[in-house]
Amino acid sequence: MRHYSDDIPDVSLSEIRMALQHLKNGRAPGEDGITAELLKAGGTPVLEVLQKLLNSVLHGGTTLACVPSSVGDQSEEGFLSKCQS
Repeated sequence: MRHYSDDIPDVSLSEIRMALQHLKNGRAPGEDGITAELLKAGGTPVLEVLQKLLNSVLHGGTTLACVPSSVGDQSEEGFLSKCQS
């Protein structure tokens, strides 16, 4: 059985980089405390974590409860371990 997301391409690092460039600086963070400046300053490691998160949500339906608790836990096992039921 084909899933509807089979035809959706992965989110690329360049797409995420471009989206972050459009975020306005100096805004209050959300409940997570993450500011636009922090995301922008995170460089490639943050881009890669965001890419894993976005593609996981896009293709697998992963929810925010499944994200790693720290950027340091970037392994595939660490990222997805909370998501497995």
